[in-house]
Amino acid sequence: MRKMILMSTLLLMTCLVKAQILNVSPTLKKGNVVTYKSSSNNKASGMDVTVTETSKYTVTEEAKDGFVVDMISSDWKVDTDNKMAQLLVAATELVNGINFRLVTDKNGKVKSIKNYDEVKAKISERTNALIDGILKDIPEVGQVLSKEQLKEQITGATSEAELIRSLESNGVLALNGKTIASGAQDEYVNNQGMKMKRFFLVNGKKITATSTLNMTQDDMKKLIIEKVEQMAPEQAKLVKDNIDTLMESGLLKAEGSEKASYELADDGWIKTMSVENTMKIMQQGTSTSITITRQ
Repeated sequence: MRKMILMSTLLLMTCLVKAQILNVSPTLKKGNVVTYKSSSNNKASGMDVTVTETSKYTVTEEAKDGFVVDMISSDWKVDTDNKMAQLLVAATELVNGINFRLVTDKNGKVKSIKNYDEVKAKISERTNALIDGILKDIPEVGQVLSKEQLKEQITGATSEAELIRSLESNGVLALNGKTIASGAQDEYVNNQGMKMKRFFLVNGKKITATSTLNMTQDDMKKLIIEKVEQMAPEQAKLVKDNIDTLMESGLLKAEGSEKASYELADDGWIKTMSVENTMKIMQQGTSTSITITRQ
């Protein structure tokens, strides 16, 4: 009798688990157009910035092994009185109005950017104008970094791999190509270059993903040195020589968590999503709240 009850319980659990599996594969067909409105609130170092924008995805090419999806982000609006924050947000607007021709597999997972050279050239051109504005409005920056160092720092995040990661991270393409089951886990790298571990729960067409920081001490050392080399190269040797002491002091301790909620529409595209992210590193805390809604 006990054996029958145990077998019945295991069978029930197996059925429940199977029922909570979701394949994220949006319907892609040449001519399809999907539009989203997003709002992002970012808080860091006394700055409070809200950014809104519109993103349009158009399937322009169809092949046996995948698709080309044109993505254009536009109508950027910034709500803040902080000049430094406005300039920081301006850096993200380098892609405003630029057409990204995303090459995807059959499930909508981005593999490459078909017109990457064109995109890179446009971003580079806009970067020069952005840096001129930064040095004019905040001349103190020029005392720390040269124009060339500033350009290298900004364009360092515009390699093809980094652009794809940025497009996918905390966006509607994030889960494309995944088969997600309740209780499943995976690992990824967020926009700050930090390794995260993610835990999924599935309920019908709704997905909740809870993430925590997943960085070893060696990972942290490597990341911190890379960031210092980018932002303050003249301090890089000093940090390298004293990295162990800094780590032991706790000054470089990092904490981070994220919770994301997704709801899929009948055609497999994201219907709505929201993300709450908090990060604290080197005694500096940041928080980000994102909402994205299909129009």
